[in-house]
Amino acid sequence: MAWVPESVESAAGDDDKVYLFFTETAVEFDCYNKLVVPRVARVCKGDLGGLRTLQKKWTSFLKTGINCPVLNSPLPLLIQDSYRWCDNNLSWKECIFFAIFTPQSETSDVSAVCAYNMSDISRVFSEGKYKTSVNVETSFVKWVMYSGEVPVPRPGACINNEARSMRITKSLDLPDRTLQFIKDRPLLDQAVEPVSGEPLLMRRGAAFTRIIVNQVQAADGRKYHVMFIGTEKGTILKAVNYDGEMFIIEEIHIFQTPQLINILMFSTATVL
Repeated sequence: MAWVPESVESAAGDDDKVYLFFTETAVEFDCYNKLVVPRVARVCKGDLGGLRTLQKKWTSFLKTGINCPVLNSPLPLLIQDSYRWCDNNLSWKECIFFAIFTPQSETSDVSAVCAYNMSDISRVFSEGKYKTSVNVETSFVKWVMYSGEVPVPRPGACINNEARSMRITKSLDLPDRTLQFIKDRPLLDQAVEPVSGEPLLMRRGAAFTRIIVNQVQAADGRKYHVMFIGTEKGTILKAVNYDGEMFIIEEIHIFQTPQLINILMFSTATVL
């Protein structure tokens, strides 16, 4: 889960957002077996719920797929952890989410890291089409892209200047038509794609469990992203993104007896 200050210098008077990364059983695929897929969801920070519809529930909850394509993987990889990296000197639109994915099938042992531009994620949620369910047969429901009229204010959008011009100053003021729409159609049709359309890093062996990312300045004056990745075997991989290609430059064994790394964070302690 990550908070993004999208209200800062927003010409549209937008609200801050909270993004959530998770996995769930898909409803939109025609499969005999249940298929688990990775998702990213967004909620407005100022969401107070609805007055009648969606009382004490999120009125802005939208979700969509998030892809990290790995060649020859029979099933989608599942997201295990994410890390938001931002440059304090730049806009929130320049932030990057780094996420680790692991296979959901024993037929593969490849873990991957994918990166996503904040601007791309925001665009999908702000402009993407919705999915809707239709009854095909008596007991069969199919999910397709919604092509009908979309209510105003846009379902899932935060309270902004456009909404305020309609005397809608909080989610409790949203019309039932907008709320019923988002209640029935919280899933978007377009998935979020990674930077360059492929993983930054793939590795066989111990599954990735946690990730944190920093930016360092090298002797040549250039800045590079450095990833620290925890694994199920208790090791930490240190990888550097050099000219768009990732290199693992160090592998550290943390425990004498291999055990899964559940927590990974940067220390705030000062070394004297």
